[in-house]
Amino acid sequence: MFMLYLTVFMKRYVCTFQKRSRIEEREGLISKVRGYYWVSSLSIFSKFIISHTHGEYHVGSWYTDNSKQLSQELDEWLSSCGLTKSSDVRGVIAPTRVFLLGPSHHYYTSKCALSTATVYKTPIGDLPIDLEVNELLKATGKFELMDIRVDEAEHSMEMHLPYLAKVFEGKPVKIVPILVGALSAEDEAMYGQILSSYFVTGDLGM
Repeated sequence: MFMLYLTVFMKRYVCTFQKRSRIEEREGLISKVRGYYWVSSLSIFSKFIISHTHGEYHVGSWYTDNSKQLSQELDEWLSSCGLTKSSDVRGVIAPTRVFLLGPSHHYYTSKCALSTATVYKTPIGDLPIDLEVNELLKATGKFELMDIRVDEAEHSMEMHLPYLAKVFEGKPVKIVPILVGALSAEDEAMYGQILSSYFVTGDLGM
C-alpha cells in the first residue's frame, strides 16, 4: 500500500519538479511502468523534495555542457568585450546578491514571479538563491511564484547564469531570479520602488 501511494505521489511530484523530457533519461533513478513513475533511489527522491534544483534546461543546445570548454569561452568573451565608461551606469564593486530579471516568453502573467527553486545549476558552478530575500518579496503580496517547469523553460535568465557563475566564481554571491510579466507603467513603477531599497546595500541588478 505504501508503494502504491508513493508511486501516485511521485507521478505528480516528479512532473512538477523535473522536466518531463528528461525523466526517461534518468535510467536507474526513475522508470515508467504502467503509467507510473517509480523511484529506485532515495537520493533522487530527496533531491526533488528538498533541494528544488533548477536544472540546466538549455545546456548542450544553446551553450555547451562541457564545463572546461564553457569556462574557456567565457574567459575569451569577457576579456574581449572591452570597457565602456558611462555616467548613467550604477554599479557596485562587490555585490552580496544579484537580482536577475528576465522577460517571460512561455508563460503569461501581469505580475512579476519568483523562483521556487533553491539553487540554479550551471556546468561551471551552482548559484544559490537568496531565500531570505525571496520570502521578503513574497510577503509584499505583489509577486507570483513560478512553477518549476516555467522556471526551467525560460531562457531569458538562464543565458546569464554561466556568466554570473564565472564572474563571481569563488565569491559568496546569491541570486534573486525574477520573471517579469506584461506590466503596466504603474506596476513597473511599483516593482521598481519595491526593489530600489536593495540597490543601496551592495546589491546588483541586471
